[in-house]
Amino acid sequence: MKYYFIIFFAIIGPYCLNGQTIYVQSDHWVYDYLDRLETLKIIPAVHNGTLPMTRSKIAGYLRFISKSPNQFEKLNNLDQEQFYYLLIEFQDELEDFLENQTMYDSCFFKWLHKSKMDPIIPDFIYKNNRNLFSFINDPLIAYWDPIFFRSRLFADTDTSQAREYVFQDTNGFRLWGFLGRYVGFMVDVRDTREWGSRQYPNQKNYTEKGLGFVQGNGDFIYHDETRAYSVVSSNHFSILFGKDDNRWGPGTQSQLALSDRATTYDQFRLKFHTSRITFTHVYAWLQHYQPDFFYGNYAQKALTAHRLEFTPWSWLDMGIHEVIVFSGRMFEAGYANPFMFYRSAEHYLGDRDNALIGFDFEFKAVARSKFYGEVLFDDFKASKLGSDYYGNKYAWMMGCFIADPFRLSNFEMRAEYSYIRPYTYSHENPLNSYVQYNTPLGHYLGPNAKELFVEFAFQPKRWLGLLTRIKQSSKGENTDLLNVGGNILVPANPVDYGDSAPFLEGALSKVLNIGFETRMEFLRNMWVNLSLDYFCLDREATLENPELVNSKTFQANFMLSINY
Repeated sequence: MKYYFIIFFAIIGPYCLNGQTIYVQSDHWVYDYLDRLETLKIIPAVHNGTLPMTRSKIAGYLRFISKSPNQFEKLNNLDQEQFYYLLIEFQDELEDFLENQTMYDSCFFKWLHKSKMDPIIPDFIYKNNRNLFSFINDPLIAYWDPIFFRSRLFADTDTSQAREYVFQDTNGFRLWGFLGRYVGFMVDVRDTREWGSRQYPNQKNYTEKGLGFVQGNGDFIYHDETRAYSVVSSNHFSILFGKDDNRWGPGTQSQLALSDRATTYDQFRLKFHTSRITFTHVYAWLQHYQPDFFYGNYAQKALTAHRLEFTPWSWLDMGIHEVIVFSGRMFEAGYANPFMFYRSAEHYLGDRDNALIGFDFEFKAVARSKFYGEVLFDDFKASKLGSDYYGNKYAWMMGCFIADPFRLSNFEMRAEYSYIRPYTYSHENPLNSYVQYNTPLGHYLGPNAKELFVEFAFQPKRWLGLLTRIKQSSKGENTDLLNVGGNILVPANPVDYGDSAPFLEGALSKVLNIGFETRMEFLRNMWVNLSLDYFCLDREATLENPELVNSKTFQANFMLSINY
């Protein structure tokens, strides 16, 4: 397998050695900013459905705005503040452009280097108005920042007399930079300790949703996460090898094909983009969690995927992608071909793997609005579409985003509805289930579920954001005696349960969440978040589980983060 990638780098590499960059994590707020500007018709096609993006590509949008006076004038005062903020963030990629720009100096930078503190502060500390430490020794450029996160959550539930509390501390660092004109690199290390009123496993290694390795110590749990890779790139190509995630699809609450909710995974990623086309190929190695996974019960599992996102007209973006999850071997030559039709390759290799194909779009013809949707097919029989046939495994999502509705500046509205049929993402071989560890790679609810998500956002200042969220979800869960297609790890068994799989059958769980959040940035990349949430849980009683769960919870969470 390693020889394939050596040959690939040898062929493609010389065409990529014209620049350097790294990727910007898919949860960075810059993507919301670009989404807003695209909706306001200030910048052209962003292709926000294929994340993460490289720093150089994002810098290209900033350069486009700066070179288009008519477009820059469309930015309101707050958008302009954020624009100048991002010029500092992407100063490496905009070095030639910034020579003639007057840069904004933060209060912290002025205190360190433009006051009486300057003689005693080394030049490498906060030298560039962005990173705590900078190291430049040609051809190496490196930046280092600490990662700090504190969360204090308190909750009152009407079915419990005691108040629940969960505390979380995360410490780590991020090191990134460039080696000459050819290579970018990034290392992001985080160690987290959680403790509180919950019951934690004692002396046991296991996993939890959204995480990889978790160690229980009775009174607390510990888990770590490392994201690390190197990138070779040019203006249009980038080749990544390392540990990262992917997010495919136009949705923000969750994506059907690939979401970034699961822990990161080792991968080889090839990306090519122009102003109207973005093509991505991923070959990744996954972990399938099962009993005693951390004690020798290990299975080989991998993923291959490719996605084409393109803009046929300025008012329409379209995307198509295929994903294959397979086990029992770590390499298949047919799946390593970026241009192969993977469904055909899966048939050629014995029809034994989990193959999915999806389509999505963004419609932007209406002023200050964007309508988008996505459909994912795991499996289906055309003659039985519209019925409850268990083999109809598909999901779809529709959404709408409005920027500055009713001409209310800095106000945004978003609504999304997701629908996932029973048994979607599952496979007759449980090792091929669509999970990384035990977290779905697609929609976080898994199969046999639906969700409505509504969000209102208002940003009166660059450093202050106010959010209101409403989520209502329903999920039909399996019981001890009935398989209704609600567990992503349990395949259909028509012999025992018949070939009918009605939507939301089983132990029906309904969750209503109403939340309010305030975000404040006191210093650059130092955030204070306060969220208040109300949860209402209703679970239907069944013959196997006669107790009806009906609870209401009020929750408050205070978070302090630096470079998190």
